Amino acid sequence: MGVDGRYAGLITAAHAPLAAPVTLIWDNLNTHISAAMCEWIGARADWLTVERLPACAPELNAAPGNLAARDDHASPLLRARRTSGAVR
Repeated sequence: MGVDGRYAGLITAAHAPLAAPVTLIWDNLNTHISAAMCEWIGARADWLTVERLPACAPELNAAPGNLAARDDHASPLLRARRTSGAVR
C-alpha cells in the first residue's frame, strides 16, 4: 500500500507557496501511521515535522460531548432520534 495521494498532495501544496517549514499535527489514523507514510514524511524531514496526538488524552478535552449533549446545540435530526430512542 502506498502513500495516500490526497494527504501527500495537500501537504505538498501547503508547503509550496510558504517555502517554509510545515508542522503537521496528526492523530493515529492508520493512514497517518502507515510505513509508507512514515517513509514519505522521513524523505521530507528538511521541511516537514509531524507531531502525533496521544492515543487517549482526556485531559485535553475536560468536558467531552458537553455541547453535543445539549438540545439547543444538537441538530434537529439528532434531537428527533434521541426522543425516538434511536440514539443512546
